[in-house]
Amino acid sequence: MHDIGLVLRRDDPQFAGLVERTFQRMASERRLAELYNKWFLRRLPTGETMNLPISPQLEEFFRVIGQPD
Repeated sequence: MHDIGLVLRRDDPQFAGLVERTFQRMASERRLAELYNKWFLRRLPTGETMNLPISPQLEEFFRVIGQPD
């Protein structure tokens, strides 16, 4: 299993809010899974493939923040 993380500074609530709103917008537009697949499943511009299928936990996170099924 592979974990993916995003690290933000604690003392920057404005940036944290921007990141949260951006993820929510991308979720509502159904872009999160599309972007995940682009960078983690499809061939990269370098020609390499990472081949990291989306985990059930990340799918659930996408759903929780608003990506429709």
